[in-house]
Amino acid sequence: MTKKNVFIISGGVALFLIIGIGIAIGVSGSNDPQQLTEDFHDAIQENDVDAFKDVVEVDSDMAWPDEQIETTLEMMHEPEYFEETMQILNIQASYYEDEDMMPAGEVNIHELLNMGAFYIEEEDNVLGNSYNLRVRPYHLQVSADADADIHFLGDAYKIEEDG
Repeated sequence: MTKKNVFIISGGVALFLIIGIGIAIGVSGSNDPQQLTEDFHDAIQENDVDAFKDVVEVDSDMAWPDEQIETTLEMMHEPEYFEETMQILNIQASYYEDEDMMPAGEVNIHELLNMGAFYIEEEDNVLGNSYNLRVRPYHLQVSADADADIHFLGDAYKIEEDG
């Protein structure tokens, strides 16, 4: 094998690694937590379901149909809920940008990172940290008398007696 062939192969491998790392970073999240909050804010203000889905990640075992996302966007237009959510996300983003920053008051950072229906998650990667804006999953367990009908989000569920 000539030096030229070795150089071409080495260059190709290096290029492949650089592209692979770039794709991995792009897929795994943003490197700017404040940008996530701005994109989240814009998606809500524009009532854009697709932009909202691009910004907010959900757990793989969680279903979040477009109709429910539309309902969430409507809820986010309630001024008090919107302001509270944005305040929490902005404080979380500020914390991740400067971990020495702590909000004044009685709230510790663990409580802060566990507040709200939406949160910013930090992930350690080979080339640094990346951040994802996620929706917090909520699990609902309902009990009722046998033969009761439960209605939730427009669907009816029949409670059947065990045995």
